[in-house]
Amino acid sequence: MGNTGTALGGIHSLTANQAGLVEMDGGGVGIFYQNHFFDAAIHSQAVMLALPTRVGVFGAVANRYALAGAFSETKAGFAYSRLFGPRIAVAMAFHYHQLRIPSYGGSTAFSAEVGMQYRSASSLIVGVHYANPGKLGYGADVFSVVPSVIRAGASYRFADVVTVSGDIAYLLDDRLDGRMGLEYRLIPWLCFRGGLSTAPMQQYAGFGLAWEQLATDFSMVFHPRLGMSPQVAVVYAF
Repeated sequence: MGNTGTALGGIHSLTANQAGLVEMDGGGVGIFYQNHFFDAAIHSQAVMLALPTRVGVFGAVANRYALAGAFSETKAGFAYSRLFGPRIAVAMAFHYHQLRIPSYGGSTAFSAEVGMQYRSASSLIVGVHYANPGKLGYGADVFSVVPSVIRAGASYRFADVVTVSGDIAYLLDDRLDGRMGLEYRLIPWLCFRGGLSTAPMQQYAGFGLAWEQLATDFSMVFHPRLGMSPQVAVVYAF
């Protein structure tokens, strides 16, 4: 859905706006894989876990982006989300980052994230999220940063059939990204999705299948110069 997520819910909120975890009625575990530009050497992987309790929703996530034999960056952390009243959800998350370059070395860093959503009675969700507000990063000996990103977004669901979402993300290196997404649920167990982002300009398309406790999502990202990147995610609810 165009890499939106600031105003969406579910287990994938662990990688977007953790406040969306409050939408979960039960626990879930998920895995994700992306092959960048059909190059087997460049890939992303993630594993997610979320568990609702009487005091809020706890979650954990770990993801890794790697260029085989040359570079890898791992991010792992935990999140907590809670409803305050019937409408407002607030979340915080803490992450550990590790960057490694074979034959050179590596470095570590820590970051925090905060998020909030307002969930109206009319299927409208408005959200804000701030990643790495402390602008923490790796040591001076590593030319790499932990991104600081401010996001704001909204989503609206029409009769549980069509969902539209939009985000504006401001990366604190003076880059602005607009994103929009659309989901159409054809039948209860099949939906189609598409989206667009502007920095860089990319298109997204995919579909999802849900059967009882298992959901599987397939998608493709289209970069105008670098080509296509297939993605797959599998989530099991318990």
